Amino acid sequence: MAKITVSTMALMAALSLPAAAIAQTSDTQQQVPQARTNDQTQAVQKTGKVNTKGLIMMQDQDTFLASDLTGATVYNPQDESIGDVNDVIVSRDGKVDGVVVGVGGFLGIGEKDVAIKMSQIKMMDTDTGVKLVLDMTKDQLAAAPEFKSKTDMQAQINAEQPSSTQGLVAPAEQPDQGSTQQKTQQ
Repeated sequence: MAKITVSTMALMAALSLPAAAIAQTSDTQQQVPQARTNDQTQAVQKTGKVNTKGLIMMQDQDTFLASDLTGATVYNPQDESIGDVNDVIVSRDGKVDGVVVGVGGFLGIGEKDVAIKMSQIKMMDTDTGVKLVLDMTKDQLAAAPEFKSKTDMQAQINAEQPSSTQGLVAPAEQPDQGSTQQKTQQ
């Protein structure tokens, strides 16, 4: 479920970003793709070749995919598991700001989410995938403030607003005393 949510979120974020925010090169420089002119569009139609400027053809060795992060276990420096990544926070300019780590609970029940900035996490490649190391203990992470997404905050606001029917009480039904008296007399 978390992978579907992250995939959906990543797709929505990618669709809302301008092409310049998505473009990356193999070196550390960003190249801003130019809008295709009518001449370029006609040239592509005539030659059948596609302009690949601004497209990423292969993953760079120094990059990670959101799917690598989602579900990954977060460890402390003593190699003890302190939580799992439930989500990834991506800014509108395409940068990964942080990860949402599920802490506490058992099998996801009673777990709370804590958001950690990427600058606080060391990412390492291992034979089994990505290893995330955070310089905190499980207790410190559990004591951290809970992360609230925009959806969580809106739900809280909606729950706090009185509804238009709140406070209205339906009148209690009164039994028909005449029919009750007739039944007792019969």
